[in-house]
Amino acid sequence: MARSIIKEPHQLANFFMLFIFSSIILFGLARHYIFENTNNLTYLLSSHWSNVIAQIFVFIVPLLIFVNLSRTAYMYEVFPKERLGFVNIVLIIGIAFLIQPVLMLITSFSSSIFYNPVPTLITTMAVLPFPTILFIVAIVPSICEELVFRGFIQTHYKRLPIIFSAFANGLFFAMVHFNWVQFIYAFICGVLFAYMVHITKSIYSAMLAHFIANSTQISIGYIITVTEGLYTPSIIWDLIMLVAFILFGNLVISAAITLPLVVMLLYIFSRRNKQRLRDKEEDYEVERSALAGFKKYLDITFFAVIVFFIAIKFGF
Repeated sequence: MARSIIKEPHQLANFFMLFIFSSIILFGLARHYIFENTNNLTYLLSSHWSNVIAQIFVFIVPLLIFVNLSRTAYMYEVFPKERLGFVNIVLIIGIAFLIQPVLMLITSFSSSIFYNPVPTLITTMAVLPFPTILFIVAIVPSICEELVFRGFIQTHYKRLPIIFSAFANGLFFAMVHFNWVQFIYAFICGVLFAYMVHITKSIYSAMLAHFIANSTQISIGYIITVTEGLYTPSIIWDLIMLVAFILFGNLVISAAITLPLVVMLLYIFSRRNKQRLRDKEEDYEVERSALAGFKKYLDITFFAVIVFFIAIKFGF
């Protein structure tokens, strides 16, 4: 049955997302029911290190399974790893940092409507040494999540136009965060990271940008918590906005200033990697017809991912 449905590489990526969602459910059940009476495992699964365990169980284990099962001609590109070069590294860091006021502004608006779990995370993790926090929140996700989303999934969407593959990548990336505040933030980051990998042929570009984004957010929260003491989550978020105001000025004004700079850096970034992109598209036939790409993109496997996400989000 599955073999008759999977006729295109991107459909395999959609099935992979269904497997990811299943892993999320299994990990949640395991943490809640199976290990609650086992002391050592209980400590790991209830501590901050459960975030690392979740990254391995939810992302890396399914990735290894699908990579092993998908022995096809295009698998050699699952993890594109061209060298970035010094200038590209500087541009990526600049883009990832300067886009923060825009993302903070969006998050501040969405936090007024939906519950934001980030302040609680920052508060509970503040007792840990900063290098440990950085490892858990920035280093591990930037490796595990990028291998999955900008590695396996994006490679299997590469025959579709970048507008569709980047949109799907951002959407899938937002879905696994499972809260509406981070949904918009993660979607924008997912699209941006997908574009970076697309034009550089290097997953390292997304890993670096992901690390800068996460480490910037967690650093602000950590500085507030350590220097001012432990606060309630709501006050933590207000203080994060205050530090953001001090660092970037008024977020609206700051976003209006930094957004053109991000666009300018992206333009320079794209121009620098134009030849890489041309070589990349010559390696395989990209669907040039937007209509044909749209029809291929919106198939039953894609909608299955959407339905499964809705079922998990509102049914559990």
